[in-house]
Formats: sequence, structure tokens, C-alpha cells
Amino acid sequence: MEKPDAFSFNAPHKLYLEVDVFQQFENRYDAIYQEIISQPNLSMVTAQFICTFFVQMKLRNPYHFKEFVEKKKAANLQQAIQKIMDSDGCKERFENVDPLAKEMATQLVFEPDFLYLTLAR
Repeated sequence: MEKPDAFSFNAPHKLYLEVDVFQQFENRYDAIYQEIISQPNLSMVTAQFICTFFVQMKLRNPYHFKEFVEKKKAANLQQAIQKIMDSDGCKERFENVDPLAKEMATQLVFEPDFLYLTLAR
């Protein structure tokens, strides 16, 4: 199975995620179903798989995926910025950068139209 380029996610074909990635999960459905109906208790692996299934089912719905991404975007961006700022040598590297420039760069991350709107004034 050909894998996509991790940086640009140029998938080998249009349905790569649906066919090649999610199919690995879908191939286990029958075995999971049989375990659910025949065993008094589920193994931890099966329980985790079922939880993952529910999350994936929800995220594969375009409406919920978009909503999930929008809800988490700001928190994920803030976490990424914090990790960068906490990395080795980062504080020294940016200590001489104008605070206004830092603020504008951060603002651009959260609001891509910020620069355009600022310059249009």
C-alpha cells in the first residue's frame, strides 16, 4: 500500500483514507460483533476499539468533522504556539523581536484575514 506524503498529504488516490486506512478498522467489525454477543465481558482491546469506532463514525460525518475542527482549532493552535515557545532556544531566538510583531504573527495564526483587514484600514 502506497502511503501519502506526510507534509502535504498528497494521498495516492482520492479515497485513500476511506479505502486504505478505515478499511483496516472495518475488517474487524465481524470479529468484534461476535465477541460482543458471545462473551460475558469485553477485552480492553475490544472496548478501546468500540470507543474508537464511535469517535471515527462521528468524525467521518462531514458536519461533525467540520464542527469538531472548528471547536478545537483555537485550542490546538494555542497548544502548538506554546510548544514552540517552550522549545529549546526559542526565547533567546525571539527576544529581540518587537512585541507588536509577535502579537501580529500570533493574530495571523488565529485570524488569517487579520493582516488584510489591518492593511485595508
